[in-house]
Amino acid sequence: MSEDDDSNNDDWLRNFLNQQYLHAEYYCNAQTKLQNSLLQQQNNAQQSCSSKHVQMESAVLELSAAVQDVQQDLETLRRTIIADDNNNNNNIHPRKQTLLQGHVELSERVVMTIYEHGGMYHPNGIPATKDDIEIKTVALASLRASIARLEESF
Repeated sequence: MSEDDDSNNDDWLRNFLNQQYLHAEYYCNAQTKLQNSLLQQQNNAQQSCSSKHVQMESAVLELSAAVQDVQQDLETLRRTIIADDNNNNNNIHPRKQTLLQGHVELSERVVMTIYEHGGMYHPNGIPATKDDIEIKTVALASLRASIARLEESF
C-alpha cells in the first residue's frame, strides 16, 4: 500500500469519526427535543392539537433519523474492521486496528448510555434526573477522547 493510499484512508477515517461524533451529539439533542415537545404538550393547553401534532411528529422524525445515523455509523465501523481482517494487505496498521476495535466497543457503550438516559423515564420506569444530562455529556466526551486517540495514530 502506498503512502497516498494510507493518507486517503486516514483522511476518510478522520472525516468519518468526526461525523460519527456529530451524529451521536445529534442523537442526544433529538432526544431532548422530543422530551421538550412532550413537556410543552402537557403544559400548554392553549396550543392547538394540529400544532402539537406537527411539533411532536417533527421531534419523532428527528429522533428516528438520529438513531438511524448512529446505527449506520456503528455498522460502518464494524464493516471496516471485518474488511481489514479479511484483507491480506492489512490496510490498517495493527496499533490503529486495536484502537479502532476499542473505539467500536466504546461507541456501542456510548450509544447505549445515550439510549438509557435519553427520555423523561429510564427503560425501567424510573424518572430521569439532571444527572442524565451529565451522564450523556461524559459519554460524548469519552467518544471524543477515543476519536482523538485514533487521530493521534494517523
